[in-house]
Amino acid sequence: MTTLQRAGGGFTLVELLLALTLTGLIMVALYSGLRVGTRASDAAETRAALTEDQRAVAGFISRQVTRAYPLVWLDQGEQQLVFRGSSRSLVFTANSPIRGEPGGLYIGAIELVSGGRLVFTYWRAEPDLDDPLVAPEHARRTVMLNRVQDALFSYYGKSRRVTAWHDTWNDDQRLPARVRLTIKTARHGDWPVLVIPIHAEPDTGEPQLLMQPPESADESDPNLDVDEFGDEDPEGF
Repeated sequence: MTTLQRAGGGFTLVELLLALTLTGLIMVALYSGLRVGTRASDAAETRAALTEDQRAVAGFISRQVTRAYPLVWLDQGEQQLVFRGSSRSLVFTANSPIRGEPGGLYIGAIELVSGGRLVFTYWRAEPDLDDPLVAPEHARRTVMLNRVQDALFSYYGKSRRVTAWHDTWNDDQRLPARVRLTIKTARHGDWPVLVIPIHAEPDTGEPQLLMQPPESADESDPNLDVDEFGDEDPEGF
């Protein structure tokens, strides 16, 4: 068979296989590029969602904690700073507006509870509380995050004559200078570490920082009471 006759009869088997192979390689390359593009788009959406969650949660916690008010509870002549921190929870006096609630001081608690939920519980700072550090039955609760694997608090400041990071804070004389919170979720892993400065400092000699339950009111200065503070910042959670 001459070259002219073979050319007129179409492709040879080798040429056909080569063409199919090249076509397959091109399709694989196109599919791989499409998958990479889809994954990049999904990753960008995930990062955007994570960033939005981080901004919402971190912003709310920062607003509340950085304005922690040094409320001192006076009971039977003993003073107790309404601020307690452990590695898994934080209780503090909130001097920041909470959306939908009237103005004034609130006691707030941030804690990791069963089921992997990071919860914010709050109640009004009132003299008739049995224990200002324990949430009463009428306290309100908001779930800030679900599927939380871990949430760890630590506190920086001078406690027991040592200025350092501490796993707990039980000092009745002073607030910590900073609060650090690390969060790990099932979906996004470790979040960026949140470090919150606290600007207020208690002065137990100032009457406006004191609150006493009714049963101890007769034994103390009648002028000792809690000031009602407002805040024009409309943001809340």
